[in-house]
Amino acid sequence: MSHARTLRHALHQGRCLRAPGVYDGLTALLAEQAGFQLGFVSGACIAFARHGRPDMGLVSMSEAADTVALMLAATTGMFEGAVFDVDRMRADAAKGFATATDLADWLVRVLGLPFRQAHHVTGAIVKLAEDRGCALADLDLGDMRAVEPAITEGVFDVLGVDSALESRASYGGTAPANVRQAVADSTRLKVLVLNTPHNPTGHVATSSE
Repeated sequence: MSHARTLRHALHQGRCLRAPGVYDGLTALLAEQAGFQLGFVSGACIAFARHGRPDMGLVSMSEAADTVALMLAATTGMFEGAVFDVDRMRADAAKGFATATDLADWLVRVLGLPFRQAHHVTGAIVKLAEDRGCALADLDLGDMRAVEPAITEGVFDVLGVDSALESRASYGGTAPANVRQAVADSTRLKVLVLNTPHNPTGHVATSSE
């Protein structure tokens, strides 16, 4: 089984996974040999492992670039082999009352409720949906009005996953237009890989490579 498939299989088990900090290929290998299925890398990992101190300017840019070069070799293969189950992702995104925040925002923005009151109303509506085993968007308007009489039909415009994504239109948000722009921007970026032992020529890699 490939590393990518192993990772996806582990994440799908629904159990807690331990992930030790690693800072290069060797420590990643040691973590794997110790039985860990996952690992993570950070500036703090590098600083503590190499210098025994927090990351307070001790890790040089070349050290960080060297570490990234090592990790890219591993992650490239993982993402190249990744297969995304879009239908399942969409179905799972609608679970767990993820649009409860959108409901609270709507209560504040449209009905003018104080947020503390909107928070209470939202909690009661979420509890109602949970007890009935349905999504927020599947509740009847009458059910919601039993909690807050001022709620109107317009509330359903914000309870879907698509509307929730589109509403996050600020910089870095999840709106489809933002995501498309981010993809377009990334294809124009050139990443300078510093002159490291893993890249002695100081090669400049572009997105097309």
